[in-house]
Amino acid sequence: MWSHFDRIVIAVRDLGSAVQTYAALLGLPSPHLDAAQVEATAAGVFFPLRNGCVELRSAREPTHYSVEGVRGLALGCDSLHSTVGMLEARGLTGSVRETLAWDAVRGVIVRAREWAIDPARTHGVPLAIRERKEGDAPPSSSRGDAAEDGARGRVHGLDHVVVRTRHPERAIELYRDRLGLRLALDRAFPERRVRLIFFRLAGVTIEIAAPVAPTPSDESAGDSVDTLWGVAYGVAEPRRARGRVAAAGFDVSEVRPGNKAGTAVCTVRAETHGVPTLLVGPAEAETDA
Repeated sequence: MWSHFDRIVIAVRDLGSAVQTYAALLGLPSPHLDAAQVEATAAGVFFPLRNGCVELRSAREPTHYSVEGVRGLALGCDSLHSTVGMLEARGLTGSVRETLAWDAVRGVIVRAREWAIDPARTHGVPLAIRERKEGDAPPSSSRGDAAEDGARGRVHGLDHVVVRTRHPERAIELYRDRLGLRLALDRAFPERRVRLIFFRLAGVTIEIAAPVAPTPSDESAGDSVDTLWGVAYGVAEPRRARGRVAAAGFDVSEVRPGNKAGTAVCTVRAETHGVPTLLVGPAEAETDA
């Protein structure tokens, strides 16, 4: 049913500034875009990575995009018609809409059809389904090869996106049973007071973070909505990536061991337009930095 992870959507107050900021964060050439023209003709601007896109949308609309931060996910399929049919059979409802967005790498406007799931069915998380079409993916050279010397500090792809919930069993029912995503991990970390549940699709993890044990306030939350929170990007060499991002003017932490064995991470603290952001890569790469 699923062919790829399509994109994350980030709402930003100043689209022109955010496009330049995210080009620097990801390690891509700064695109020459007229922000006013983009806002007049398209829903946003996206940066294609190896396993998905980062799309920026103006936060001026009086919708869930009106606050900066991660505000949407899109999963990819080969056939929108058949995928929607299966999801409807599993109790999900939604509507088809057309979107327009600028590809910041190729400098072209891309038109797409997607099925937006009713947020009431996704517990508040804006989630859409997009159909893969021939020519959608940009040439690999435009995305950079992480093995090349000049690209070792770049972001080469999405690693994971975090969804916060007070209802982990409800989240499992949605992402595993209705959406059909692979449940890769379900583990409690008492020392961190969190339960993490991983769903994986085409190299990207949707990480569900929940309280390790329900509190009275959690249990009384009833129909409280889930929220998209942070994003982690994959890099080939974390220390080199940290140096590149710091040189670009970002407030970034030192590199430290990641929660997953064999990884190293650093936190980009500002300016990410309201998105808690990590860079993550293999720890063994640090010996060559």
